[in-house]
Parts: sequence; C-alpha cells; structure tokens
Amino acid sequence: MDLKPMLEVVVDRVLKKHGVTVQNVQIDEQEKAKIRQLLKQVESDVETFLANQQKRINKTNDNDQAPEK
Repeated sequence: MDLKPMLEVVVDRVLKKHGVTVQNVQIDEQEKAKIRQLLKQVESDVETFLANQQKRINKTNDNDQAPEK
C-alpha cells in the first residue's frame, strides 16, 4: 500500500495551518537529512503497523471461517 500521497496531504495541511510556505523556509542540508531520516522511520513504522493489522484481520477472518467442532 502506497501511503506517500496520504502523507503529502497531511504534511501540506499541517504546514498551511502554521503558515509555512516554500518562500519562508530556510533549511540547511543537515536539517534536511534529519527530516528525511525521520520520515523514513515514520514510514517504516506505519508499514509495520499496517502489516500487523492486516495479519490480525486475516487471523480473525480465518477463525470466523473455521468449521466448528
């Protein structure tokens, strides 16, 4: 599942809410690297969470469909 579009929407809305625009942001390369690393970690955490949720859903569905003894 590609979450990038959803992430972009959320980030855009938060930045607009706080009045951040491309013209008024000054970020050095070190800050950019930190932000990229943080976003990669968040993306990884979200993907892990979603995979675990899907496993739980599948397990629940399998248990619901199992024949009763």
